[in-house]
Amino acid sequence: MSTSGGSGTLTITETGGALTAAYAATPFVQGSLKFVATTGSAAAPTTANETMQVACIGSAGASAMDSVPVSSSTLTIDGSWVVLSFVGNMPASGDCAGAVTSVSVLCAK
Repeated sequence: MSTSGGSGTLTITETGGALTAAYAATPFVQGSLKFVATTGSAAAPTTANETMQVACIGSAGASAMDSVPVSSSTLTIDGSWVVLSFVGNMPASGDCAGAVTSVSVLCAK
């Protein structure tokens, strides 16, 4: 199952050369990931074993948020757009147990 649309807030802060991309204000995804800039338009993850909060959207609709271990993530700028993407597997409990979760947040800068 997938969802699109809605509104949230992507806040990117820089401290000592490290970027933190925090996404909030949505009922489906929230949390933050750490990156380091690799070019003027891309950043690579800096921290292993990070998690994001993601709602399972199964046949019964959205459930409570689960902590999803992030296996891969990217942060890029493309013109006037900022894209935060990550992939992970849902935890072993609930309607979406073990499902691969792929999230991309597209924001106008």
